[in-house]
Order: sequence, then C-alpha cells, then structure tokens
Amino acid sequence: MATLEAETEVWCSATSQEGAWQVAETVWQPAFPYPKPLSLIQGLISQASRPGDTVLDFFAGSGTTGHAVLALNALEPEATPRKFILCSSTEATTKEPGKNLCRDVCAARISKVIASDAALAHNSFAYLQLDRLAPGDAPFDASCVQAFQLLTLRLGQVARPVPAADQGIKILVQNAGDGVLTVLCHKLTRAALDAMAVLPCRQLRVYSTRPATVREHFAALGREVESLSLQKALLHAQVMPRRKAQTWPQSAPQSL
Repeated sequence: MATLEAETEVWCSATSQEGAWQVAETVWQPAFPYPKPLSLIQGLISQASRPGDTVLDFFAGSGTTGHAVLALNALEPEATPRKFILCSSTEATTKEPGKNLCRDVCAARISKVIASDAALAHNSFAYLQLDRLAPGDAPFDASCVQAFQLLTLRLGQVARPVPAADQGIKILVQNAGDGVLTVLCHKLTRAALDAMAVLPCRQLRVYSTRPATVREHFAALGREVESLSLQKALLHAQVMPRRKAQTWPQSAPQSL
C-alpha cells in the first residue's frame, strides 16, 4: 500500500491541479486556466540546464518557469544561479482593460515567491513591456527611457531603473577594466556636450542622434571620442534585411 501511495503522489504532482493550487496560493487567482505544475517544470529544468544557464519561456502564463528556476537556485545555494526570461502577450488590451495576467498573476507570483523565502531575498527581476515601432519611425518615436533600457540590456545584460539625467546624459555602462564609460545622450544640446567633455574617464563612448556633431566637438577640444549613432543602435538586429528578388534567365523565343 505504501508503494501505491508513493506512485499516486508522484502522478498527482505532474497534473495541472497542482499548478492551479500553487497559483491560487501565491496570487489568489483560482481561475487561471491549466497552469503548469511546479514539480514537473522544476524537474525538466534541472535535467535540461546547468547552473548559470538562462531559461527562456515564450509562453509564461502564470510564471511557473520563473518559480521553478528560483526554487532550483534555493536548492543549490553554492552553484551559479540560473536566470530566466519570461515572455507573454497577456497584457491588458482595449477590449479587456482590466485583465492583465502579466502584471497581476505572473509578475505578482514571482514577487511573492522571492519575498516569501529568505534564501531568495537577494533575487530581483525587471518587468518590461515591449513597444512596437516602425523601423522608419524608431529614431523619432523611441523615448529616452526605451533607448536606455534597450542599450543597458544589450551592453550590460541587465535592466536598470532609468537614472535622473545630468544635463541630458545617462550612464549606460562603466567598464572598470579598461576605463571605458558608455553614455546615452538622447537629446544633444550645448550643455550636454560641455558636460560630456568633463566626465572623468579614460575613454568615452557616446550614443546620440548626432554622432558627427559629437565627434566635431571633441576634435575641437583635442580629445578622442567613440561617437555612435543612436539610430543604428536602435535598429540593430531589429530589422530583417530584404531579400533580393530572384531573377530567372529568360529563354529566347524559339521559332517553329
């Protein structure tokens, strides 16, 4: 009988009933449909990944994958922690403005899991929303906040709160090894140019909407600067190159 009970418990743990109970317990959302069971996902991630890996879930739903990664990290405190990226399209819409599962279920669950376990108290995560902009409009419609988040994720592999601007300059990454300071200047002004010129760093890298102006300003001061186009940075790896239409050789008309 003991063997049968053990088998029954293992079988039950891999059903959506377990997942529904866990969602209801953490965020009080009993109506979430068919959540994945935590024990199943935790076991799969443990087998399919190693410490230090990043686990990607494109259909995050209730956030079970993130919960499972955190649970594994708590079980392996000496190992390099795993990271997770959760993606979902269940944000609020104009049709259902009060239904935001990303915020009210997925993000709320991850927050509560971290807060409920002292072994996970040092963890944190960022809740980011993807905005779709036409390639031609991106340099003009992308806000400073959007540019800052995109560049910090790309250059530093971390999402940070947008700092208060110091005369229009926002620090993206500071490399202690080679002394390179990378900054964003979303709106180039004379005050921003003067402020960049006195930044304490060995080498300065600037993303701006007018890279040629930045280079000319520093050249006049007798200083070198790595001036990069913010427009190109925003579109980098975002736009697929168009394929050239394949032309077929035309055969000459044949006379009968």
